[in-house]
Amino acid sequence: NPEIEAALEDHGGSEYLHVTLPIHLTYTSFEFFGDIQFWRPVTRTDTTLTVNVGTVPTDTDLATQVNLTGFGSGTAESGVLPFVDPMVNAIGNISGPSFGAATAALSSLVIAGIGEFGTVTEPAFSEAAARDLLQEEIAHYLGDRRYPFYSPESGDPDEPLSTPVGFLLVADGVLAILVNRRSGTAADDHAPDNFLGSNQMALAVGRAKVDEVIGEAIKAQFEDLSRNNGCFTGSQELETEEGDATLEKVCVAPADPGAHGVSEGHLWVTGEAEVHIDCWPDPDVNFSGPIFLNATRVEEDGQCGLEVQAVAGDFDVDQSCCDVLLDLLIIVVGWIMLVVIENMIDEVGGELAKDIAAGQAESIEPFPPVVNGIAEVHGCLIGLDVTSGGFVFPGELTVRRLGTSYEDLESDRDLPRPE
Repeated sequence: NPEIEAALEDHGGSEYLHVTLPIHLTYTSFEFFGDIQFWRPVTRTDTTLTVNVGTVPTDTDLATQVNLTGFGSGTAESGVLPFVDPMVNAIGNISGPSFGAATAALSSLVIAGIGEFGTVTEPAFSEAAARDLLQEEIAHYLGDRRYPFYSPESGDPDEPLSTPVGFLLVADGVLAILVNRRSGTAADDHAPDNFLGSNQMALAVGRAKVDEVIGEAIKAQFEDLSRNNGCFTGSQELETEEGDATLEKVCVAPADPGAHGVSEGHLWVTGEAEVHIDCWPDPDVNFSGPIFLNATRVEEDGQCGLEVQAVAGDFDVDQSCCDVLLDLLIIVVGWIMLVVIENMIDEVGGELAKDIAAGQAESIEPFPPVVNGIAEVHGCLIGLDVTSGGFVFPGELTVRRLGTSYEDLESDRDLPRPE
């Protein structure tokens, strides 16, 4: 009955359920109308709300009320409440529509009828309990279910993607997928930090993989150097048009923005070499500086790709052979070291760009082109962020409806318009 009303109220520091329900009573040729109001104590836990309907409050202000507010002539009918018939019997000796006599006769029957509901307990969760329950139910639901998930293709038969594992970063609302496990077993897997940022999607290459590629690039260019505590040392002869030098040590490591006084992420290169100058003692020089990896999104034949170029920043070259440096010596050493550094840029930075980022449209397809037969989803990498933890390639998603899409209607100049 939509006319039944209920409200939770506080009385004397305790909570009560206040119920108002309509009453209709027919006695001989008279019809009585009105309502019943009653209050019953409420108790709560984190998960339930209980109303002790059979407990009558001792507070007289909360006494059960039977209010008959109207009457008229009519034919006899059955009562609308389960305890109306005995009420009719109870007031059979009433002569005429006496409200006072009728309400007095009905009150005890009303209280008894209400009391038949006993104690009513219903679910009523606090916010904390509701969250806990939802988490438990979601975990239970997911615990025994497996769904197929698209795995991106690597594009390199020597490095197939063999162990994709998904991690839900619940607090961040992010799904992270470990596409290849470098070592260990599933027991060693752990969720990554959220590297998504404000992007729709992102691809990360961990520091271990970056260091591995850097090492391969250095070794390919300078065969006489050997890995030594993260650097490469030895004696590698270099011949240039400006002069010759012996490269003795080179180190390359990804660095965070702000490191080494450089505002953006970079590869930090340090090294040592001995420069050979005719008619002059061979000076030992140290060099250091950043290499930047500039990434540009390209579009070709409707496919997106990523081009990466390695660019040198400002390098410092120090001469330590003697206290007095001639201008000529500085110029010659600077020329030779510039060639050494350019080689480093081309071979190290360029090799990284080639192996990890170049040809993205061919080697990286972050998402399947079709999802559930509803739409095409294309993932494109749009940049490259270098950090001490590795590389992050931010990306974006393009969704195209299968069948007639918005783009199709737009190209045909057939979009909906006002009549």
